[in-house]
Amino acid sequence: DPPVPSGIVYKVQIGAFRQGVPPAFIEKNKLIGELSQHINEDGYYVVAAGSFKDINGAQKFRDKAVTDYGLKDAFVISCMGEEIIPLADALKIVGSK
Repeated sequence: DPPVPSGIVYKVQIGAFRQGVPPAFIEKNKLIGELSQHINEDGYYVVAAGSFKDINGAQKFRDKAVTDYGLKDAFVISCMGEEIIPLADALKIVGSK
């Protein structure tokens, strides 16, 4: 995919941990696809899967995570660089481009 002009990408959060991500969680979920780790504003270690330039692709991937991998609590997040930003803010930024 070409770079996103706004620098925003959408990912699917599949887990969040207060004390760091257990290696067993990564091992168990590595087949879902590319995993990334971030620290959110509350200090939780977030594990996200995928990386999409549009929210529709992320939503389809989230549906697949729920149905194919049983990750019923998965949801779409947005990132600018390595920082998680509120989804509403990302949609405003992308919409203004």
